[in-house]
Amino acid sequence: MALTIKDALRLASKDPVFANELVNNPTSLKTHFHLSDAQVTQLKQLGTAAAGARTHLGVVGGHAGPGGPQADYD
Repeated sequence: MALTIKDALRLASKDPVFANELVNNPTSLKTHFHLSDAQVTQLKQLGTAAAGARTHLGVVGGHAGPGGPQADYD
């Protein structure tokens, strides 16, 4: 059975290291997860947006810096 974008997203939700690779280097995973060019482009845009949000919000390593917003999703 071929792996799909759905499989990649499911894995990314459980593995932060993989999630980082998926949004920062989706081309490396394109063949393995049968990603289309459009999906690769969207994942790259997601990575760019996430990096911009971290910079804008002062988030370091996934945690808000001093005085920065914090969220608890658990």
